[in-house]
Amino acid sequence: MIAPADGLPLLRLESGQVTRLREEWLASSLHHAALDAGLERWWPAPDVAHSIIAYLRNGYEARTISLPVLEAAVRQVLGTLGFPEVGDRFTTDPPIIQIALPALAHEAQPGCHLLFFHLLNRRLEESVRHSRQQIELLGLRAAVKILLSRHLWSKSCFSLECEIVGYVRGKLALARPADSVRATIS
Repeated sequence: MIAPADGLPLLRLESGQVTRLREEWLASSLHHAALDAGLERWWPAPDVAHSIIAYLRNGYEARTISLPVLEAAVRQVLGTLGFPEVGDRFTTDPPIIQIALPALAHEAQPGCHLLFFHLLNRRLEESVRHSRQQIELLGLRAAVKILLSRHLWSKSCFSLECEIVGYVRGKLALARPADSVRATIS
């Protein structure tokens, strides 16, 4: 496993997938816990998230951290800081799942569009398991160029790009209610 460039451990999910640990995601999870505790404008959320991220970057030795370990550490920090009511309600929001489209295109190999869509379908089904799920599909243009064996963008690239975006939209619309899954494609 390759360590992320930002020095943070990767977040290991129950499914075995790993994803980047993000400060804004942790702050959002803290904010939701504070709301559940009846604290509408809990200002320390970004600062607590920043401190936890700084510790994980500089003082945590392992390359991955599981959700239960992260949640227990955050609860302990909240208790130490005098916010046990927030800690009692703290659970992480569903993490942001990243799908690297160029990796799927390489696995499928140039010209094998059906295999690419099969692999993409499998990754989307693995990823859409929680409500409020966030999915990032990265490298769309690079994946299209790989699948079409092109170095320059063309009309056929645009067509395949539209087909992939339409496929993802359709798949996510069928998987969950529209407001519970947010996907970005770049």
